[in-house]
Amino acid sequence: MWECRFRWPPPAPSESVRWRKATRVAFRFCFAFLLLYNFPFPLDIVPKISELVSNWWGAIVPPFAQAVFGVAADVPPNGSGDTTWNYVQLFMIAAIAALVALVWSLIDRRALAYPRLYRFLRVYVRFALAAAMLSYGAAKVAISQFPAPTIDRLVQPFGDASPMGLLWTFIGASAAYEFFIGLGEVVGGLLLTTRRTTLAGALLTAGVMTHVAVLNFCYDVPVKLYSSFLLFEALFLVAPDVKRLVAFFTAGGRSDLVSEPSRLYHREIAEFASPKGTLECIKAFSYTDFREGLAKIDVPTLVIHGDSDAIVAEVNAKEEPVVFYIIRGTETLQGQIRLAERTRP
Repeated sequence: MWECRFRWPPPAPSESVRWRKATRVAFRFCFAFLLLYNFPFPLDIVPKISELVSNWWGAIVPPFAQAVFGVAADVPPNGSGDTTWNYVQLFMIAAIAALVALVWSLIDRRALAYPRLYRFLRVYVRFALAAAMLSYGAAKVAISQFPAPTIDRLVQPFGDASPMGLLWTFIGASAAYEFFIGLGEVVGGLLLTTRRTTLAGALLTAGVMTHVAVLNFCYDVPVKLYSSFLLFEALFLVAPDVKRLVAFFTAGGRSDLVSEPSRLYHREIAEFASPKGTLECIKAFSYTDFREGLAKIDVPTLVIHGDSDAIVAEVNAKEEPVVFYIIRGTETLQGQIRLAERTRP
């Protein structure tokens, strides 16, 4: 008799996991770049700290711009995030991050991976991105970012409107549309605050911010840099799951999993099914959790479990399904069955 307990969430990657050299260098750069760009978040809720950081950048950006690029960058952020000052600041952040990555790579050559730092960075980016999405989304949901067109805007000749003014007018003319895009930002931000829904939140945020960034570039809205950065953060969170997503939507590149007659046959069956019943079956199949019930089984029970189950994970070193971890005294016939198959005449 033996007993094992099911561990969820699964244990974090071991420190002995080896990353490729290019991955380690890229991580070092991203770690420094994302922290520098978001800083002083979350300390920016303290006015003094935010003011000190702003004053520090204000003291070094203009002389750097003059010395390196020979341009004047004396207009700090003032509602526009695309001034010369902002572009020089972005260059400085990227240069500092590259320098940090270089020094880090020279000093820490023996490190094989940074799983703990990576988990910390993901959490930090998640909440920094969530805070931005909730802030912008709340303004749209409250119908305050794009107010309804005023009388002076309505009587202005169409040709006199700037691209940004035209954008503000057509979005402000529809409170429902403004609410809709704001709702996408709010929901994406909320999903980012929990680990289990991070991927869903990152995908939704990536879609929303792609839309926002395209509008900013096409209508010359001076928030191009910041909207592009928020999109980059969303893609950073999605990146580890790209292969899984591609495999899910492409069946791993295989086209022979289901024959065409079988596909047509099951489609005809589905056409007669109740839409609500079908959705409820999917929900029950996806979310029903039998682990608590399995743990209460205390009589001899035959459990048949396929060894190619892609839904219920195999979790132990012997690649046995999760039920063998939960039910006490479980013995597997897997080895005996395979032996019988090999010795079958």
